[in-house]
Amino acid sequence: MVVYSDDFQTLNSLDKETLEISWSEASSALREKNFSNRIFSTLDYVQRIKPNRLLANLSSLTYSGAPYFKQSFAHFVTRSLSDSKIQKLALVKSRDIITRILTDSVLKGLKSQTGFEFKLFDTEDEAYDWLIAS
Repeated sequence: MVVYSDDFQTLNSLDKETLEISWSEASSALREKNFSNRIFSTLDYVQRIKPNRLLANLSSLTYSGAPYFKQSFAHFVTRSLSDSKIQKLALVKSRDIITRILTDSVLKGLKSQTGFEFKLFDTEDEAYDWLIAS
């Protein structure tokens, strides 16, 4: 069930415990504050829906040159999601190499700072299978 959708992202409730966030290719048009605002509005939905599992499909997310990309993404993963009910976060890697390098570097530095499991995947199917596995 689609919870929210716009030109840049779609939030989809896959089941009672799993929320999927998918970024579109239009994300390349987002700049600084707009990107941060999207991250924080997504967090509002996570706080309201309270899923245990989150699938973040970054495959179409494209780094736009926004200087706060790493900070916003790091804040999203550590502080905001750690305060939610999230137990597992599966991330599908971006096809954009620069975005992939940035997200990988953020996640490597955050392993010990989260209160939940997270893992990177090449496909959405792999990510979902890992999320629903015990």
